[in-house]
Amino acid sequence: MSLIQRMCKLRCVYWEPLAGDSDLDGQLVFAPPVELRCRWEGRSNRLQEMFGDEKRFKEFVYVLQDVKPGGFLWLGKLEDLPPAKINDPRAADDSAKRIEGFTKIGKVRARADTTGDNRRYLRVAAL
Repeated sequence: MSLIQRMCKLRCVYWEPLAGDSDLDGQLVFAPPVELRCRWEGRSNRLQEMFGDEKRFKEFVYVLQDVKPGGFLWLGKLEDLPPAKINDPRAADDSAKRIEGFTKIGKVRARADTTGDNRRYLRVAAL
């Protein structure tokens, strides 16, 4: 088990935005929610953007797979998800957080690896 897998002890629910899809009101449509392993850090921090701009984010979530900006994350298990949130993470309350940014950081504790092991990348979603 990699260091990244060991640090992701919590569960969160992820809604992926479907590109180009919207409902009658022009709101985004989401894929069905899926449960991910994560590490959720609720601390304010700044992140340097690609073109030198600096943005402030309230929370960072480390996950084991790629997520898309515009999607939503909710801290908890899929089985505990309120029924109102099944189809729309924005429903009922604001406990699901919108993904504002996503980055993939190079291999952690990388060795000479030619297998292309994708599990060793650290993925960070900024909320």
